[in-house]
Amino acid sequence: MSHAELVRRYTEEFKNHSNFDIVDEVCAENFVHHLPIPGIAEGRAGFKALGQFVTGAIGDITVTIDLIVADHGLVANRNRAHGTRKADGKEMNWIEHEFWRVENGLLAEQWSVADGLDIG
Repeated sequence: MSHAELVRRYTEEFKNHSNFDIVDEVCAENFVHHLPIPGIAEGRAGFKALGQFVTGAIGDITVTIDLIVADHGLVANRNRAHGTRKADGKEMNWIEHEFWRVENGLLAEQWSVADGLDIG
């Protein structure tokens, strides 16, 4: 599986189907997510918890990868996302920019920025 296909698989399963167990399949044991959010643990467990936190606040999330580039163990992707904020039913649209480091066929690190995401 190419590095871009690995990120596509993660996106489809984790974000579009809320299959947080995919993290154990596609992320290295020493996975690092560079998202310093209070109360969210580091590593794979924290990455799963982050997904649960987001889907707890926003329902029916759909993510589409608009652009993906892979080179020398790094992947960059730009995503369009849509969902409904559970607190008030407000439709949400946001853009994500993610950067990944792949090592030995697994996702080893992730950096992410979301523009327009308002969990409320």
